[in-house]
Amino acid sequence: MRKYATLVGLVGASILTGCGSSADQSATAPQVETQAGGQAVKLPADFPSDIALPEDTRLVLASTPVPGDVFIEGRSRQSAEAIIEGFKKRLSDAGYNLTDRATTTDPLEIYFEGKQVEGGNIRVRDDGADRDFMLTYTKAGQ
Repeated sequence: MRKYATLVGLVGASILTGCGSSADQSATAPQVETQAGGQAVKLPADFPSDIALPEDTRLVLASTPVPGDVFIEGRSRQSAEAIIEGFKKRLSDAGYNLTDRATTTDPLEIYFEGKQVEGGNIRVRDDGADRDFMLTYTKAGQ
């Protein structure tokens, strides 16, 4: 199920990446971009409040391709390493378990689980001025 969600999310991200323009940033919520249809990207209503995104996040995509699976794509001007290290610290501090995946050798990718998340993955892609991060997870019990 998670592999399917990741695949669907990555396909969606590749189609929609770069389709938006910036919107105003509030003090408490990530900045959002609007999609070509004019709709602002928002986190799902049940997105875990203790999964903190980087402070300068600009949301590009938020979808639930199948029930229980969530895909978020965001952009940040932080370095790719700072984004990954920040996620590691915030997830660990919030009580999530960072899992060791022996087959993962990419330093810009992490896996996590715990609480209301059965399994999650964060991967950062560095394309120059902005770094894109993809956060996918499957809700526990799905």
